[in-house]
Amino acid sequence: MKHFARWTLKLMAPAVSACLALLIAGSTAQTPPTMPLVDLSIGPTAVNPQAVNIALALSVEFPTVGSAYRSSNYNHATTYLGYFDPRGCYNYKDLTAGAPLAGDYFYRTGTVDASGYCDFGGSTGRFSGNALNYVTTSSIDVLRYALTGGHRLVDTASTTILARAYLYNGWDLHNSTYFPAKRIPQAMVGKVIPPLIANSDVIGGGCKDKVWFGTSTASVTCDTAGATSSGSLNPTGAVGTVTLTTTNVVTVPRGDPAPAGGVFQTTTWTLKTTGQTTSTVQPTAGPITFDDVPIAVPNGTTTSAPPAPITTATAFITTTYTLVAGTSTLTPPAPPAPRRHRLRANVPLSGTRYFTSIAPSLPYRTLQLTARPGNTNSVNVCRTGSDQDNPGDFKGPLDPSTNSPTDVAGGSCGGTGAYAGFPNRGRVRSGLPRNVYEKLQAVNTYGIYTAQNIYRAYTLQREYDLYDGFDNYVVSSTSVGTATATTTGVIYARVRVCDDSEKTTRSDLCERYPNGNYKPIGEIQRKATGVPGGLRVSA
Repeated sequence: MKHFARWTLKLMAPAVSACLALLIAGSTAQTPPTMPLVDLSIGPTAVNPQAVNIALALSVEFPTVGSAYRSSNYNHATTYLGYFDPRGCYNYKDLTAGAPLAGDYFYRTGTVDASGYCDFGGSTGRFSGNALNYVTTSSIDVLRYALTGGHRLVDTASTTILARAYLYNGWDLHNSTYFPAKRIPQAMVGKVIPPLIANSDVIGGGCKDKVWFGTSTASVTCDTAGATSSGSLNPTGAVGTVTLTTTNVVTVPRGDPAPAGGVFQTTTWTLKTTGQTTSTVQPTAGPITFDDVPIAVPNGTTTSAPPAPITTATAFITTTYTLVAGTSTLTPPAPPAPRRHRLRANVPLSGTRYFTSIAPSLPYRTLQLTARPGNTNSVNVCRTGSDQDNPGDFKGPLDPSTNSPTDVAGGSCGGTGAYAGFPNRGRVRSGLPRNVYEKLQAVNTYGIYTAQNIYRAYTLQREYDLYDGFDNYVVSSTSVGTATATTTGVIYARVRVCDDSEKTTRSDLCERYPNGNYKPIGEIQRKATGVPGGLRVSA
C-alpha cells in the first residue's frame, strides 16, 4: 500500500489546473467556524491536532480517463490496483431476484488460490480481480479510488456498486492511444479469466462503460464489438449460486405455541354455527333491512353480518281480489283478475237498431208505434202490404238518440239488405198505437274487483354466529442452488464491493460506518481520520 501511495502522489504531482478541492475541516456544520492561521512549519498536517484546511490543485485532463495500465500483455507477477480486489475471484451477472441494475455487474465469489488463480474446483467465479483491474481500470479510477474509494453507481444501505469511468464516446474498442488492447496470454486463459477459447490468447479492452473479450486487436465501434472477433468471446450465458426463499403460512389454534421460526401475521376466525334472522315487518314500502349492531359473543370477536334484505318479492305470497260493492261492467276483466259474471243482461244489438211488427225469438223488448203528432199515421216503414190501413207486416229503424221509431230512408225497402221481404215504403194508420218489437242479445255482466297483495309476516330473531380462532404464522426456509440464464453478451465495467464476501477482509477499501454498513473509502480519507472534524471532499 505504501507503493500505491507514492504512485498516487506521482500521478497528482504535475497538477496545474484546479478542478478538485480536498478539504480537511475542523467542523461538519453547514457554517464552519472561523479557522485560525496555522504555521505549517510546526509539523505534518495529518498529525497536527489543530483543525486545518488543505486544497489540492490536481491535473485531471483528457488523457486521465485513459487506461491506467498500458502495457500490451498481462503480467501475472504484477499487482494491478483498481476497484477489483487483486486477490479476489469474480463472476459476472448476479442472478439473485431483485438484484440492482438487473444484475449486470461483477460480484465476488471467493479468493484466489496460492498461485493467484481462480480455476480451483467448484469455483463459479473465474475472473481474477487482478486481471480485471488490468483490463478495465482507467487513470481517473485510481484517482477516485485514492480520494473516495471509487465512483458509486449504486449506493444503498446494503449495496455498493462501483463503475469504471465512462470512456470518451469517440474512442472505439482498442483505441491505440488512450485505451489500447490488453492481451491475456494463452497460458493464463482459464486461470485468471474463464476458458473463453482454447489454444489462443484473449484480447480484452474497454469502451464507454463496457468490457469486451475477443481474439483480435482491431479497433471497432463499441456498440457493434460483440459481432466482431474483437468482442465475440463475451459469454452469452450466466451461471450463479442463488439463495431461494420459500414462504409458507402455518395455522395453529388460537393461543397455541408458534411454529419454529414463525412470524405472526394475523388471527382468522372460522364459523362454528350458522344463525338465522327473520322479521314480522310487512314489506309494503320496500325491502326489510337489518342494521342492528351485533353484540360480542363467547369464543369469537365478531358476529355474522346482517342478512340480505327481505324484499317485497321475497315476502310475496299471492294476490286476492275484492268485489267493489254496487259496480259492474260488461267488459271482462283482464287476467289474473276474476272473470266470474254476476248475471246475464239483455242489450241491443250492435250497429243499426230495428223494430218490427213480428215478435222475434227471445230476447227482445216491446215498444209502441204511435201516430205522429197532429197526424193519424206513423213514421214511414217498409211494409209487406200496399195500403197504410192494411200494412201487413212491417219493419223500420230506431233513433239511437231517442230510442224510438223513426222514418226509414227512401229507396231502402226491399232488396237483399236489412229490409228484404218488406218491399213497400209507407206509413201505418190502422191499429195505432200498436206494439212493435226490438231484437236484443244476452250478455254477461261482471263485477269490478280491487287487487290486494298478501305477504308473509316476519319476526326478527337474532342468532349470532360462534367462531373458532386460528393464529397464522409465516415460516420461511432458504435453500442454495445453482441458476443459469441467457445473457446479451454485454459486460459492464462494474463491481459490487464491500458486501458480505469481503467487507471484513478488504481493509484497504472497506470501512465500517456508524450504522454498521461497510462502504468504500479512499486512502486519503483513511489517513485523515486523525484530523479533528474529519475530511470533506468537494469538486
